[in-house]
Amino acid sequence: MANGFSKEEVVAFDQLLEGFQDALVMSKNVSIYRTDQTMMERTNDTIWRPQPYIAVTYSGSDATSNFGDYTQLAVPSTISTQRHAAWQFTAKEMRDALQENRISNSAEQRLASDINQSVIDQASYYGGIFIKRAAAATGFDDVAQIEAAFNETGVQFEDRKLVLSTRDYNGMASDLQKNTRSFGDPISNEALRRASVGMVASFDTYKADYLRRKAAAAGGGSLTIDTRDAAVNYLVPKATSTAATGETNNVDNRFQTITISSTTSVVAGDAFTIA
Repeated sequence: MANGFSKEEVVAFDQLLEGFQDALVMSKNVSIYRTDQTMMERTNDTIWRPQPYIAVTYSGSDATSNFGDYTQLAVPSTISTQRHAAWQFTAKEMRDALQENRISNSAEQRLASDINQSVIDQASYYGGIFIKRAAAATGFDDVAQIEAAFNETGVQFEDRKLVLSTRDYNGMASDLQKNTRSFGDPISNEALRRASVGMVASFDTYKADYLRRKAAAAGGGSLTIDTRDAAVNYLVPKATSTAATGETNNVDNRFQTITISSTTSVVAGDAFTIA
């Protein structure tokens, strides 16, 4: 008969296994706009921020018929997402400060990740410039197409940032390390050793550990839009609107409703271009 000994169980409280790590790439690349919290409570957590003017110029020195009015446009900034992490301790459990620190640290880490995901969603859902690529990004030409679209629509040149998924970013790094391979070349060396791309076509590039994957549009390429004036598929920006009861409110000019030839297989989030 084998010996039967009691066994001692030990929990290494000071030695943890590997946890998850979020690089927080998106949230680190956005600016923070701070507001007065008393004001935000009184305005239903919304503040309107003015857009810049774009002036109109005319030829010649006779301005007699050129005087007109300016329309001040504004965009609402809203605190629309609220998240929290909750836990409870008994009076006896609170004696172990180590557990409280670990749980609070895990909550902080998860909330930071949630903020990063929220920024990803905003950029994915509300991006107004669309570049269609049939395959994964592999090099300069992919970024150059984005730069061309930005330049053509007048997007400011300062602080342009391009965030790619790890697989797309590493694909571009692979293109660099192969096509520019030479001893002592810092670009190819960084691409090979650190999978680093750096600045490409005026964009500072960043590698994200995860991004939103958007499904390919299923509506097909035969959809059309009526561009005649009678179809009213255009937007005339305005600063305010007046309700039937007389109240005047600001207008968010970022969105409009249009009519297309068919809505079959068209879903929210689909992007499109007009020739």
